[in-house]
Amino acid sequence: MDATPGSGSAPNAVGRPAGATAGDAAVVIDGATMRFGDDVAVDDISLTVPTGTILGIIGPSGAGKTTTVRMLTGALSPTEGEVRVLGPEPCMEPVLMRCKAWII
Repeated sequence: MDATPGSGSAPNAVGRPAGATAGDAAVVIDGATMRFGDDVAVDDISLTVPTGTILGIIGPSGAGKTTTVRMLTGALSPTEGEVRVLGPEPCMEPVLMRCKAWII
């Protein structure tokens, strides 16, 4: 979603500002689901975050915020769907993703 003040860009159905493409994106989450046994921690989320956008994830306890961030850093691989950060899937290059995300 576009955090640029006064941009007026409403997100489309996948959370992408009008005119933004996956090629412009720093983060692409496409239909990601994360299950732990029978428990669904994250259920079919899709989101595209354009490069240069500041994103905050808020929600109640148990909403899947931490699990989503862990998928973004490569600490977890989604059960279904796809997560990409700055191009590659984080689970394929977890050390690189942690460096890029300033986790290490």
